[in-house]
Amino acid sequence: DISNPSSLPIVEANLYEYFKTVYNKNLFFISEIPDNILSTCDLIFICVNTPSITNYNYGTDITLDNLNSILMKGIELSMENVYKCVKDLTLRIIPLKQQNPSLFHNKIIIQKSTVAVTTLERLHDIIVSTFTSNTTYTIDEIDACLSLVNIPEFLAEGTAITNLLYPDRVVIGHIKGNIHSQRASTTMCAFYSNIVSQDKIVQLDSTSSEMM
Repeated sequence: DISNPSSLPIVEANLYEYFKTVYNKNLFFISEIPDNILSTCDLIFICVNTPSITNYNYGTDITLDNLNSILMKGIELSMENVYKCVKDLTLRIIPLKQQNPSLFHNKIIIQKSTVAVTTLERLHDIIVSTFTSNTTYTIDEIDACLSLVNIPEFLAEGTAITNLLYPDRVVIGHIKGNIHSQRASTTMCAFYSNIVSQDKIVQLDSTSSEMM
């Protein structure tokens, strides 16, 4: 019920006020992207959950030193949702590109989920292997069709809307040595320059961006 703020599954300051101004105007929720939208869009954002698979087994009597030792090992994230999303997307795009190659050139996939280091390179491998298993396209042709960048979010609970609208920085990561990913990074830099000042935009290699 759009008239009821409590119906939103996320509680966040000012979220409802923004949501009601864009819902069913330029914000829609669908279970599957139609072919015509997938064929004509320029940017595809990957925003899926990457839950922690680290299992901390400790009781209330744990010492501070032992707790610190556990936390220092880091948190392992499950990347399966991201991997599946990109593979499914690639499988959808392949027949559409074969039908109309001109529509699939320089599309940019923006990875925005919280991910582990080297994830963007792994996503590139998934796209290439999926294409080469189903087509005769070269790697350069594949990269020209779908370019990857990593743009992490820096959102905090309670101030997520403010963090989104007024970010203190925008980090854009590209795959090192991949000219199409580097061009995509430059494109996204121009895109975000409409939102934040140029000095707040940081372009890095994908591995560095995933460490932030």
